[in-house]
Formats: sequence, C-alpha cells, structure tokens
Amino acid sequence: CAALAAGQALRVAAALRARPADEPLDEAINHAMAGQYGPDPDQRAIALVTATPALRGEYLKSAEATERVLAQAIADRTGAGQQNLAPKVLAAAVAAAARVAAEHWQQASACTPFADVLREALAQLTPSLAGQGQPGLPSATTAHPGSGRRAVKNAAAGLTAGGGTPSS
Repeated sequence: CAALAAGQALRVAAALRARPADEPLDEAINHAMAGQYGPDPDQRAIALVTATPALRGEYLKSAEATERVLAQAIADRTGAGQQNLAPKVLAAAVAAAARVAAEHWQQASACTPFADVLREALAQLTPSLAGQGQPGLPSATTAHPGSGRRAVKNAAAGLTAGGGTPSS
C-alpha cells in the first residue's frame, strides 16, 4: 500500500513538473492530478479503506507522503524556497481535495467519472492556487515574521471566495 502510494506521489509530481512552465499553477495541478486516474478506482476498495480504521490510517499516511512530494514540486515550479510555507499548505489542500473527492465519489455512487469529481474538488482551490503561480510570490512568508499568518488568511479568503464556507 505504501509503495503504491509513493509511486503515485512521484508520478503526480513528475506530471506537475512536465506541465508547460507558463501554464497557471491551478491548471497544471488539475491536469497532473486528474491525469493519474484512468479507469475509475474501485468504489468498494475506497469504502473499505474509509471504513476500516487501520486501513484509513495507512491511507492518511500515504496522503501525507504525497503532500511532501507535491509540496516540493510546487516549490520547484513557483521558485519558492525550501523553508516556504505556501507550497506545503497548497500541497496539503490538494491532497485533501483528492481524498474528499474519492470519498464523495464513492458515497455518491453516481455515473460521473472519478476524474471529473476530482477536477470539481480541485476547482474549489483555484483562487488559492492561482495566486501562487509566479516565482517569488510565496517567498514573502519566510522573509517577514508574521506574514505567514496573512498568507493563511489570504488562502482562507480565497477558499471562501471559491465556494468554501464563509467565515462570517
């Protein structure tokens, strides 16, 4: 299970790195993530993983490993430094969107292809991802103490604007 997840994480990161450099980050991530899913995943397997505590724990560990690899690919693409928080937060949001999309797709038992549900989930992150598409933008969070809080607030505002829950 861990080896499969690690392989998929590396494939997603490689797909992101292979996207055109001038493509906006949100589009590049959307294509890289959705491109990793050919035929729909097994809905029964997803149900089993989400309902079994031990399997769910392993699934969440693999999601965390994916976040680390994806964060590095986002940092490389945006020119963010190793100590920058933004690529890590964005990668965690992307991994969470993929997890929620899989669970939603499995529970809905609709005829919609999983890749379409994944694209819809990732679209919720567009405002946050779109602001990180140029080299140097995220690096302000490491240069100025306290600015990381502003970045998180801005990301939250972007998620709210993109269809998240309003904070008021």
